[in-house]
Amino acid sequence: IKLASSYANAIAGTAIDITDNGVGTHTFTPTAVSGTIFTEVSNTDLTVPDVTPVWIMVDASATSISGASTTSYKWSGDAHYMYIRFSGTVVGGKMTVTSELKAEGGSN
Repeated sequence: IKLASSYANAIAGTAIDITDNGVGTHTFTPTAVSGTIFTEVSNTDLTVPDVTPVWIMVDASATSISGASTTSYKWSGDAHYMYIRFSGTVVGGKMTVTSELKAEGGSN
């Protein structure tokens, strides 16, 4: 285990030097992840420089995430958008996101 004196030092990989065992019992307790995830869509061309995209939240209610588990989120809305993204807010812990997009279409 490596420890840092600040978040910036931890990101930079700068660890502190622990010179002795100290006294008492030392315990590390992981923080459970918590937060929300939601879907946003846009028809703004993201390839055009200096254009701020307009993102529309698809569902006003976000899906809550918590604990050390896998959360599956499915959206089956209108498919007439150029771009789709999943956004979220983590209020505790750390979250790793893996995305898989499956699109099915028909003829118009």
